[in-house]
Amino acid sequence: MSRKILTITGVVAVVWWLALQFMERHDAPVNFLYNAVYALPPLVGAYFGFRYAAPAWGGWKSAVGKAVIFFSAGALANGGALIIWTLYNLVFKVDVPTPSAADIAWYLMYATEIASIIVLLSVTARQKGCNTLMVGLMAAAVSLLFLVFVRPLLTGTDFVTTAVNAGYLVADAVFIALILVALTLWTGHLSLFLKYALLSFGLRVVADTLFLFRLEAGTYWNGDISDLIFAVSGFLQGLAIILAMPVAIAPKAASASKV
Repeated sequence: MSRKILTITGVVAVVWWLALQFMERHDAPVNFLYNAVYALPPLVGAYFGFRYAAPAWGGWKSAVGKAVIFFSAGALANGGALIIWTLYNLVFKVDVPTPSAADIAWYLMYATEIASIIVLLSVTARQKGCNTLMVGLMAAAVSLLFLVFVRPLLTGTDFVTTAVNAGYLVADAVFIALILVALTLWTGHLSLFLKYALLSFGLRVVADTLFLFRLEAGTYWNGDISDLIFAVSGFLQGLAIILAMPVAIAPKAASASKV
């Protein structure tokens, strides 16, 4: 049922996007509403994460339960940010400022998603002797690489806007670096959760970079290709949470997961 509901919201988001490509206007209400439409998949994932997956893993009493709670909170923040973005455009009828309430929600998403992986790493670091310093150095190196790569896209803006936009890409890099380490340590069904989370944020890097490029060039509009990639990323974010459910719901797995 959970996958079916998520799939329906994902299909609606893709069909909506396709319809927007055939419209002459790019500033119609249906364009602005699209952000709220593709907020649905991560919100669906967050619901099933809080309602079913996290409790089945022992909730706050287990490492995996905490990780699912944090990741679900991130999906909820992502969906909330998209709703806020829609309110700016559709209700208040103003351009979204930088920083905005949506930025606060997205930064909260990154904080909780990164926390979810750190929780998992804290367990495996103790069990397998993982060098946490090396993990930190890897995250820092990848972050610096991302920042150098996208610096040309951040010219022509004020300091605050540059800092906010750069922060997104650095956060993407930190998350990806951490999850790559986690994938080398976690095996079994939970690795599916990590793989789809990695794919989600990998696409988010592409979407963030493309969005900044098109915004700088003055060619971005609500419902363009970057929004489609954001939508697919949000769908995979929700799917990652749901993929944690089958093992979690099994009684043996739930009792054995309280590490």
